Amino acid sequence: MTISLILPVFNGGRLLEEAVASVLAQDRAPDEFLLVDDGSTDGAAEAVARAHPGIRYLRQPNGGVASARNLGLVQATGDLVSFLDSDDLWPSDSLGKNLDCLEGDPSISIAMGKLQILKPGPSGTFEPTDYLRSTLHLGASLFRRQAFDRVGPFETALKRASDLDWFLRARHAGIPTKFHDSITYLYRHHPNGLTGDSDAQRSSHVEAVRRALHRQRASSSPSQP
Repeated sequence: MTISLILPVFNGGRLLEEAVASVLAQDRAPDEFLLVDDGSTDGAAEAVARAHPGIRYLRQPNGGVASARNLGLVQATGDLVSFLDSDDLWPSDSLGKNLDCLEGDPSISIAMGKLQILKPGPSGTFEPTDYLRSTLHLGASLFRRQAFDRVGPFETALKRASDLDWFLRARHAGIPTKFHDSITYLYRHHPNGLTGDSDAQRSSHVEAVRRALHRQRASSSPSQP
């Protein structure tokens, strides 16, 4: 099975270079690496793509992370799809652990490991914490392509919770998911991240849950003659 990685970025800077390095250091490398530049102005994404000719560089006008992920999905050719945010990292065995999970159970469409939080240290580097969590996170997961064929693309109207909205839609559609105990994602917690605005993040999550409840009620309502 072939794996496509989709990495959306908007003005990624140094963190993008480190995220890309963590992909290139995978024990089981992706077969296709799509770097989707969401209208950046810092030139970092173009520079990274020039430095690594194996990366497919895609660029669009700034439309948000959901739009960038959707462009990646349209262009991806792999049997399996993975995601990484431009300011986070993968452990070197991330893809391999998720792939083992999917190959071990053909009935599973999503394999998902654990997320570990990294916080800024005194030297300016990010240091691991003891915080480990099993959570719905795109970057900690590996997806069979047909899961997106069934559920559809990311909702671009949800700027900060399009990933949660997609997972809730997948659950509603009955997409089988398997959680395992390996750490497959290193989340670098910093104030400039997309989740840094807690009020906006909370509001977007509430909207995603509201949409899920509406779908549930609509599907459970008796059909009209």
